[in-house]
Amino acid sequence: VENVYTVATLGIERRLVRKYDQLLKLPFIYNLKSSTVNSIMYGFSQSILPVFIGLGYIFGAFLYTSDKDKVYYADYADIFTVILTVWFTGEVVKRFFDVLPDTQTAALSAKQFLVLMSQPATVENLSENGIIPFEVKGDLQMQKIYFDYPAHHEVT
Repeated sequence: VENVYTVATLGIERRLVRKYDQLLKLPFIYNLKSSTVNSIMYGFSQSILPVFIGLGYIFGAFLYTSDKDKVYYADYADIFTVILTVWFTGEVVKRFFDVLPDTQTAALSAKQFLVLMSQPATVENLSENGIIPFEVKGDLQMQKIYFDYPAHHEVT
């Protein structure tokens, strides 16, 4: 089936639409689940950094407002160290969750690549043996071929 005119001429639109729907059911369900999981992971990864920054500020404020004679008292330099450390940790965790959905695809691709590379080659490209065509000529002839387009009587 080359184009929509052939489909319309043969009257097989409904059958092809049913077949198309049938073939898409399993991939649709799989991709629906996969996209839902990926969306949740992406949303979670995007929320990690602001949460960590907020926790860093809250912890820094707690340290700063503590009594000076307590062990966990902090001055400005310590607070900024804590905030930047928590911020950096949040960034690392965020990036980890960003790439997590792609690890399964990468593992599958690597496995397929290794299987492909382990197969022996069927063609020896360095060999001088075999048939070597000196001239290639493309000459195609068709005889007694007729087309019928019931929807377009003017075309023969």
